[in-house]
Amino acid sequence: QNGEFNARPSSFSLFPSVNHSGLAVLMNWLATCAVIIPCLNEARTIGALVQSVRAQLPTVIVVDDGSSDATSQTAKAAGAVVVQNESPRGKGAALQQGWTLARTRGFE
Repeated sequence: QNGEFNARPSSFSLFPSVNHSGLAVLMNWLATCAVIIPCLNEARTIGALVQSVRAQLPTVIVVDDGSSDATSQTAKAAGAVVVQNESPRGKGAALQQGWTLARTRGFE
């Protein structure tokens, strides 16, 4: 309508994935995927971002890489799982922390 595309996620992908035995299977993206957001001093914007992302996938993991503002508290209030570093470790390390946490919680 009016040239707009409004994609609301369903719990199952329209495109099958291939499992280890080579068989096509439908993925339950809402149950198997999490979003990792590394950030530093983003209190002003992280809340809205987390809310927007959660409208698509419910599990959002924010890795606060040593912020000196209220980034962690704002992300948590918006519904994110928050990992907070005392000092910056860098974007790559923050992403790795998020991926590790997601895997320990059963995400793929």
